[in-house]
Amino acid sequence: MRKTTITKRTGTAMAMLGTMSLLSVTLAASGVAAATAPDACRAAKLTTAGKYGLCRLKAAAKAAKQGKAPDFAACDASYARTWTKAETRAGTGVCPSEGDATAVGTFVTRHTGDLATALGGGTLPDHAADLAACEADLATAVACGNGIVEDGEDCDFGALGAGRCEDFGLRSGALTCAAGCTYDTALCKPAWRRVFVTSTTHGGNFGGPEDGDTICRERAAAAGLGGDWKVWISTSDVDARDRIADAEYRLVDGTSVVVTSLADLTDGSIQHAIDKTELGVRLLGHENVWTGTLADGTAFALRCSDWNNGSGAAEGMAGSLMTTGGGWTDAVDIMPCNEELRLYCFEN
Repeated sequence: MRKTTITKRTGTAMAMLGTMSLLSVTLAASGVAAATAPDACRAAKLTTAGKYGLCRLKAAAKAAKQGKAPDFAACDASYARTWTKAETRAGTGVCPSEGDATAVGTFVTRHTGDLATALGGGTLPDHAADLAACEADLATAVACGNGIVEDGEDCDFGALGAGRCEDFGLRSGALTCAAGCTYDTALCKPAWRRVFVTSTTHGGNFGGPEDGDTICRERAAAAGLGGDWKVWISTSDVDARDRIADAEYRLVDGTSVVVTSLADLTDGSIQHAIDKTELGVRLLGHENVWTGTLADGTAFALRCSDWNNGSGAAEGMAGSLMTTGGGWTDAVDIMPCNEELRLYCFEN
């Protein structure tokens, strides 16, 4: 009698595995032509699903021999990693279905678990009903990836809907669509911007605002900061305050708030001295910085001929990086233009 029961259960289990195989064949069928990129992605995901099921069954078998509860942690981690790798390698919108790791993982987990239970003396559930539920899950997963923003989706890969970084309290950047058709803000920029004083020094003939901007960008790039940058200087054509964005500014450490707005920057004082370089090194002691700018952000008369004169006979206004009063930009320090001083750089 026991032999008959085992035979029936084994036959039922084999029928269940046959149904899983039929699902795999149905998903994989695409003719005999050379594999396209979507075919390759589908093949990789089918292989991953198969290995996941085998890994879980092996873990269950090991546990049965030892009389312990199975540990599927390694199987789950490998499945998640490999599935993500297959979709990432293919690129957004390439795989026939995307964002379906959970649906497929649930299907494999459910049925390898059912098989282990049946072979331990239990019975298999109504597999047809489970298969229908899985197909419904997969249909939902495939809908996320068709490039159309539908009910329940924030976005759909290439289609971002009306979403913007600003909607999340961030500023311009690259809002993207993550698996599951939800917004990913990882590439959005923080609401605040950065400011530093250059680690390099320059004579009063560094070339004017545009060349100063280039120096700032080069220093930021050398420090791996990225972004676009503006130098804090005035000329006969433009005041420094008109070159700087109205934003909260922090030192490159991201925590030290220098000012909360452009108005705060030009009201005669700042909240924290701009005393860190692009490399994050804090400078100690009194040092001058070329500005040609008064505390209200407007131009001062002495500006080394708009930063094109490096003669010791010419003069320019300098600020002091050690103060939070108006002297940060207007230290009443009139320096000969052949002096080598630092520059303030504000993120644009």
